[in-house]
Amino acid sequence: MALVAARLGLHPLAVEDAVKAHQIAKVEPYGQHLFVVAYTAQNDANAISYGETAIFVGRRFIVTARHGSPRSHSEVRETLEANPLLLRQGPDYVLHAILDHVADGFFPLLEQIEATALALEDRALDNFLGRDEVAGLFRWRRELLRFARRM
Repeated sequence: MALVAARLGLHPLAVEDAVKAHQIAKVEPYGQHLFVVAYTAQNDANAISYGETAIFVGRRFIVTARHGSPRSHSEVRETLEANPLLLRQGPDYVLHAILDHVADGFFPLLEQIEATALALEDRALDNFLGRDEVAGLFRWRRELLRFARRM
């Protein structure tokens, strides 16, 4: 990252934030470039685990650094590189594509939680829920509250 930062003239504070995980979601201007941090989230053993993507955007470049997210951006890159007309729209278009990809990653997580909640709801209509099921329901409730606060 130090080589990339030196080559592109990235601000040292932004580089420090990109290298060090656990930043807050933000958009900060630094001279001739923009620094963006976006959260990612996934289901990890019946709990939501978080990651982040740090993004530097300049007039003629975009650089990303991921922490804690197993979901690669290679699909976005392949799509953009396969269509030069999209790339010609500039780094701001690429930023949009990356943030759209990050946001799309939330849907599988939310669908899994919804399916779990609906299954418990159906079960509760037929029988009393067991202690473990009730504890699981409350655990997911806490996870969703944390998720809403972060987003």
